[in-house]
Amino acid sequence: MKFFYCLLFYVFLFTPICFSQEFSENVFHIDKIPAEGILLNKGWKYHSGDNPEWANPNFNDTKWDNVNPDIDIHQLLKQKKDGNIGWFRLKIEVDSSLQDSTAALIISQVVASEIYLNGQLLYRFGAISTDESKEQTYSLHDRPFIIHFGKQNIQELAVRYSFNKKFFILFDVNPCVRLILKSPNQGFADYTSASVLTFALFISIISIYLLLGLFCLYFYISFRNEKSYLYIAVNSLGQAITILLYIFASLAITSISLSSFTFIFANTISSIGMLFLLNAFYIFFKCPKPYYYNFFIFYIVFAIPLSFMIYNYGRILIACFGAILTLEAIRIAIKAVFKKRHSSLIILIGMSVSFLFGCGNVYLTIMGKLAEAGYLVAVIFSIVPLFLSFFIAGEFARAALALQKRVFEVKQLSEKTIAQEHEKQQILSSQKETLEQQVQQRTSELKESLEDLKSTQAQLIQSEKMASLGELTAGIAHEIQNPLNFVNNFSDVNKELADELEQEIDKGNYTDAKVIAKDIKENEEKINHHGKRADAIVKGMLQHSRSSSGVKEPTDINKLADEYLRLAYHGLRAKDKTFNATMKTDFDESIGNINIIPQDIGRVVLNLINNAFYAVDEKKKQISDGYEPTVTVKTSKNPPPAGGGRGAEVLVSVKDNGNGIPQKVLDKIFQPFFTTKPSGQGTGLGLSLAYDIVKAHGGELKVETKEGEGSKFIIKLPA
Repeated sequence: MKFFYCLLFYVFLFTPICFSQEFSENVFHIDKIPAEGILLNKGWKYHSGDNPEWANPNFNDTKWDNVNPDIDIHQLLKQKKDGNIGWFRLKIEVDSSLQDSTAALIISQVVASEIYLNGQLLYRFGAISTDESKEQTYSLHDRPFIIHFGKQNIQELAVRYSFNKKFFILFDVNPCVRLILKSPNQGFADYTSASVLTFALFISIISIYLLLGLFCLYFYISFRNEKSYLYIAVNSLGQAITILLYIFASLAITSISLSSFTFIFANTISSIGMLFLLNAFYIFFKCPKPYYYNFFIFYIVFAIPLSFMIYNYGRILIACFGAILTLEAIRIAIKAVFKKRHSSLIILIGMSVSFLFGCGNVYLTIMGKLAEAGYLVAVIFSIVPLFLSFFIAGEFARAALALQKRVFEVKQLSEKTIAQEHEKQQILSSQKETLEQQVQQRTSELKESLEDLKSTQAQLIQSEKMASLGELTAGIAHEIQNPLNFVNNFSDVNKELADELEQEIDKGNYTDAKVIAKDIKENEEKINHHGKRADAIVKGMLQHSRSSSGVKEPTDINKLADEYLRLAYHGLRAKDKTFNATMKTDFDESIGNINIIPQDIGRVVLNLINNAFYAVDEKKKQISDGYEPTVTVKTSKNPPPAGGGRGAEVLVSVKDNGNGIPQKVLDKIFQPFFTTKPSGQGTGLGLSLAYDIVKAHGGELKVETKEGEGSKFIIKLPA
């Protein structure tokens, strides 16, 4: 409650500093209404009880008590023990310039009230009653209302109120009725301006907590073993909900009792969130929970709700609980710093600064300096998520550096593999030229050289298959690097844990040694899991490289096309870092599985995708501005024709927006050894082999092209 009130009314100067004008013992004189307003806190007469005649401006109230209605409601109830319903009256002498004019009456209250001017009821807030069950208290916080002064010189302002609540705690100051006069324009402008600024403040703080909470929650969903991020997410989202409840209870709820219980619920959520944050630190820094941990839970269950029944000291109990949890976090951070845990110094600095401001807040609250305490609360609410963000950023930076090192090693391996494949391509190109010369020179000996030609062609086909495997190596390296990183990281952690285990055994701390041994066992399970994952990737690569069994099997054609599109892209990126293209897919999910030889059809799809990437890359080199290389892979299903004769067909198309195929060579593209690529960059067997594989499946391979706009290869397979 302290947080909301101080920010709302002090940080943004929501409550202006108002000055009373001169008054005599019985009359409050108003000559003019200054910009800062006039606080009506002097010259009031008070009497407990209830009588409608007391609203009459001619009623004689000279024997009534002098009292200030702006004082705290609990202080007023202690002074006036003869009842919880009463009247305030104030005579106002209005300057002639203000007679028969309007003003803004700024009202703050926590009671049920009726406001009268010259005997006429102006406003009724809530329901006044001596019965608590029938009374409806009404909460207002510097809300402007219009008041119209009469034409007479002396005006009579009367306030009738009731308050029967047994306990409540809202803000640090709860006035019975506070009235401020301002000019109409100034009063409503100040209220609107303060509302906008306050709303902006709350949105900023809530946004910080929500972003941090959602980010940590997403990270936990991705890596379920990192429970510390779940705890940080619960704390951040809990603090955001707490602030929303503060706003709702202060602005949307007018019932004092409902507001009180809403504040109890909000502070309980905030305290639970802080406890979750403490648990995150226990996990981050591998620190066991202390024996007094159950005290924190006891405090939340019993002490937090009880603190709302202690009007004068309840807020101090809440602040002290936050300070205790902060001290525990500092203890954990200091221990982690001595053990040289990563990023522990950030948490130590952040929690220490938060604790210092928290101590200042408790001190200022005890001393009654509520405005200054509000400033410190605002700082505390900003410091905690800020340093948590620094801490998480440091953890990710450390992980990124380790990952960068692993990627560099994989890159070196990939470059070596690519160099070997380039050498093979040069050999193939040389063999192709030699073979063509031999064919021209030995036409007369065609019958004798036919067997040699078939043998050479078989070798080239195998080389083409191996070349496609080499192109996939870089893409597979990209896929395999994640499990390898996990295996290496957990191996390093186990090495450190083994050293700690040896130290604990030497010390005779067998309990800690068992805990460390358990951690080692869990890490070994993770190493085993990621090792199996890497093994699965390697088996997929071997499946592509092994010779086809020639047996068809049910295969998900969508999954097959998507896998080879991704691997082909990463393979080309490994060869040329400047290569880039937009990949689009449009898969028909109703196709299901079809009977094909997956190794053979996979080679066909891979060849077509590689050709498409080559085409768009060549066009990008020619047209650098305004051109976006795009390759689209689409699957669809054609139903069987109405007349019968053949069944349904599955279509797989690979489309690019490159330069297209010239019409003069369109009839030759499926011929063996024909290629439009420069020497050394193609064997001329890719499309020829693809054509034969599709035909062997009972399908058809077609091409649609337009020079300058691109090409589209279509694979038709029986469904």
